[in-house]
Order: sequence, then C-alpha cells, then structure tokens
Amino acid sequence: MAGGSESRINVAEAANRLLNISVNQNETRADIAALPPEEACSLIAVEYELQLLRIVATGWTISYTVEEERLRKTLSEAFWEGIRIYCSAVSAMTGPVLGKDCDYFSMIRQRVDQYVQAMSHFADAGDPARVIGPTFAALCGCGQSAAVISLGRRVFTRCLARAQRFLHEVDIDAP
Repeated sequence: MAGGSESRINVAEAANRLLNISVNQNETRADIAALPPEEACSLIAVEYELQLLRIVATGWTISYTVEEERLRKTLSEAFWEGIRIYCSAVSAMTGPVLGKDCDYFSMIRQRVDQYVQAMSHFADAGDPARVIGPTFAALCGCGQSAAVISLGRRVFTRCLARAQRFLHEVDIDAP
C-alpha cells in the first residue's frame, strides 16, 4: 500500500494479519467487560454479534482502503477464504455443543447483508458508525441500549482504524 516502517509482505501474510485483527478474542472480551454491570442485554448475544461485526468491519476496510483493483480483489479473496476456514473450525466446535449444525460463515454473510441494508437506508448519515451502532444493538436484541449502541460504534470504528492503519503501514506485493 503506502509503504512505511514495515517490510514488504505477500498477500497471504497481509490477509492473515487482517484476519487476526478481526478475530481478536481478547479485545472482544475486554469490550464485553467494559459494559455497565447493570446492562440488561444478553452478554452472550453481544459477544456473538461483536465477533461478527469485527469480521464485517475488517472485510469492508479492504474494499474501501485498497485502491489498486487487482490487489484489492486478491487480498479480499484471501481474507474471506481465511475467514471461511476460521468459520469452519468455529462451526465444527459449536455444532456439537448446540446439538445441531451451525454455519458460522452464513451468519457472517447474513450480517454483511443486514449492515449494508441499514447503510443503504441512511446513506446521508455521514459517519457509518452512526448507523452501525444502532443496527448492532438491534441485532443483539437490545436496540434501545445506549451502552450497546455506543459499543457497536466504537468496535466498528476501532476495527476500521486498525485495519486501515495496518494497510497503510505495509507494502503488499501485488499478485
């Protein structure tokens, strides 16, 4: 990308580092722990939706930050393939616990569609986080919670910023 302090990396390494940004469980747990103790929402639902939001936000960053079309396409494909593999592992672990098949990757695709639909209804919102926050809270089942709306905004904005910063700090070898 813009080049910076880090050395050149290939597309697979860049996709892997973006994947790590999107599935950082430590950040997700810290975000959950930061919610007010009196929050009435299901923390399990919030944690689940946070993980989906982080993946969606990181994927969007590739689409909107990488200017060169061929690199954007290749990096996006590598990132989503990594997410698909990650989701297969999550689904394999979750299915037996739930007692039914679980397709985590389908849930991510569904969330992408839901967030895109929400954004399309509020195209004049300016800051996408203003739409993402309330949509996130509604998906958590607590659409009126100011704390969860704020959490959705913060996580979305932070994931975008971290992924953008990474993409601007490295030179990715074009395919």
